[in-house]
Amino acid sequence: MAPGGSLDLRYAFKPRKADKLVYEEVLAGKDGQVNAFSLLLLGEGIVPTMELTWPVGLEHRVISCGDVSTDGEKAVHSFTLENTSDYDLEYEILEKPSDATHLNFNGLSPFLIAPLKGLVPPRQKTEVAVEFAPDHESDLFATQLIVQTAGATESSKGLQRHEVLLEGCGWQGGV
Repeated sequence: MAPGGSLDLRYAFKPRKADKLVYEEVLAGKDGQVNAFSLLLLGEGIVPTMELTWPVGLEHRVISCGDVSTDGEKAVHSFTLENTSDYDLEYEILEKPSDATHLNFNGLSPFLIAPLKGLVPPRQKTEVAVEFAPDHESDLFATQLIVQTAGATESSKGLQRHEVLLEGCGWQGGV
């Protein structure tokens, strides 16, 4: 930069937790010493909040798909993910298999969830569809969904995680 000149700098503030943060950046010349100065950045990390709502007749946090024929029948249910904050909400849905999880013969889950991730604008909702299509008999197909703020982990502070249980039965030739 020329003497007496100016330079516009852009910084992206991307906190990983909800908290007031102070960050100090030292800018220096090529030799690390000439014309070095500190820039103090202040910001507050926020976390969008979400709620899950269920259609009438479905138990809270459990989607029971009931008895479904393995002859190509499907059961379809849904739940709503609502962004209750004033900020965009980026979410993801993960399937967490357990010992009780049965897969279809093709190795895939009998539960199809869509969409698995997305962005919900402030104060808006999105519908998440759950389709159950077993290809063999079992008195219990079950899996757990984790609906969370994108990038959340079990140890994440301030990021939201909701658990949803999916279950259903598959019967040959109908019920």
